[in-house]
Amino acid sequence: MILIKKHIIKNTLTLKKVLFIGLLSLIFNSNTYSQDLSGPSGSSWVNIHTTEPFDDAFGSNSNYHDSQDIFGNSSNPVFQVQVENSNIYFRILLNQRTNDGEKDLKFFIGIDIDLDEDIDFYIHHKRKRNKNDNSSKHEIKFYVTGSGAQTKPSNSSWGSYSKLSKSNTFFNDIDLNSDISNSGNDDYYYAFGFPLSELQAWLDDQNISSSFNFNSTFNLVFFAAYGGSDLSGGDAMDIGNVNDTTVDDGVDYISSYYWDFIQNSLNGFSDTTDPTFTVDGNSSDYATSVN
Repeated sequence: MILIKKHIIKNTLTLKKVLFIGLLSLIFNSNTYSQDLSGPSGSSWVNIHTTEPFDDAFGSNSNYHDSQDIFGNSSNPVFQVQVENSNIYFRILLNQRTNDGEKDLKFFIGIDIDLDEDIDFYIHHKRKRNKNDNSSKHEIKFYVTGSGAQTKPSNSSWGSYSKLSKSNTFFNDIDLNSDISNSGNDDYYYAFGFPLSELQAWLDDQNISSSFNFNSTFNLVFFAAYGGSDLSGGDAMDIGNVNDTTVDDGVDYISSYYWDFIQNSLNGFSDTTDPTFTVDGNSSDYATSVN
C-alpha cells in the first residue's frame, strides 16, 4: 500500500513537472510570436509615386536582368505608404516574385530630412528570395550616408547601418495575379514596416535629427540596387521615375544628372495628390547618356 502511494505521488509530481515545463514553453513561444510587429489592419495604402514604366539596368551579367525592376501604373502604383498606430508601412511593386528571378530584392529610400537637396540617410529593405513572410532572413536597416555629396546618383552611397530586430519589423508579399509589366511572371507587392520610434531613436543617436515625426516635411528618392554600396558598378539597379536602362557594363550615371526628389510628409501623402518633384535643371528623366 505504501509503495502504491509513493508511486502515485512520484507520477503526480512528474506530471506536474511536465505540465509546468510545457506551460513555460507555451508562454515563451507565445511572447516571442506576439512581439513581432503586426501589419496594418486596413487596406488604405496611399501613393508616394504611381507610374514607373522603365526597365531596370544591369551590368555585364544578364542573370541579374529584371531582378530589381520596380514597376507600376495608375491602377497599381509602384510605391505606397500607410501610417497606423505609430508604425510606418511601405510597399514596393516588383515585376516578378523574388523566387522567379532567384535574387533578393534590395530596396532603398533615400531621405533628405533638412530639405537641402542631398540625402541624409537611407532606409533599406532586403526581401530574401525563397522565404515566407515570417522569415528572419528579411531585413530592414537604417544606413548613414557614405562618401560623396549625396546630391545625385553618381555621388551617392551608403555606409554603416543599424539593423532592426525581428520584433520591430513587418514583412508581407501580395501577388497581383497579373503580369502588368510583361515580364512573363506575376507582379508582386513587397511590404515592410517598423515603428516610427525606432527611426526617431536612431536619427537622434546619429545626430541627424531629434524632431522627425509623421508631419515633418522631407524629400525622398527611391530605388532598388543589387551589389555594392553605391549606384556605380552594381549588378542591377532601378531608380524610381528615371529611365536608367542604359546603365550597363562600363556606363555609370552621368554627373550632370541630379536627384529628382519627392517632397511631402508621411501624413501628407494621399491617393488624390500626384507627387511633386524638385528638379535641379534636369532636361529629361534620363540619368545616363542615351545612345
